[in-house]
Amino acid sequence: MMKILIAFTLCAVLLISSVAPVLAEETDPPACGDPCPVCLPGSIELIPLGEMGEADGYFLLAEEIEDPAEVSSYSSDEIAEGERMVSVLVVIGNQEGEPDSVYGFEWALVDTDGFIYSNLDFLARADGRDFSAVEEMGVGEKARGWVSFSLPEDSIPAYIKYQVGYSSPWLIAGLYSGETSEE
Repeated sequence: MMKILIAFTLCAVLLISSVAPVLAEETDPPACGDPCPVCLPGSIELIPLGEMGEADGYFLLAEEIEDPAEVSSYSSDEIAEGERMVSVLVVIGNQEGEPDSVYGFEWALVDTDGFIYSNLDFLARADGRDFSAVEEMGVGEKARGWVSFSLPEDSIPAYIKYQVGYSSPWLIAGLYSGETSEE
């Protein structure tokens, strides 16, 4: 009985030691490393505005960032005191992936401190040029539109991300424009 218990314990220790690093890699935010355009101490990699992300046959590009963005009159109550609206003009396209839907409410913005902000579908720009859903984006098709977020006043956007399918990797596009809170 003692041999079985020792064998079981040894197997458990080996299993945990081999799985733990993999779990840590999947849950940690992107770390600064080579090549790294700009890194702040203790923060995530800052990806330059205009750097395109690709995964599973899709691409994502942030063309422009409006910070702060003008909020529509019917959405102005949605911005809390001490926060501002940030809008990102995105282009997402299917180069060679399986056709899939792309919605305007499944985006996330990550700031330089690693905090993740989901876009709010009830948050609208004053000019009304918000991202519209695409029911099925086929190969060769793409869409462009503004995606908006409510961020704290002192938050610095680092990148925007979108996941085409639930099992697909995140598409990531840079937002860093050269400004940091340390300047």
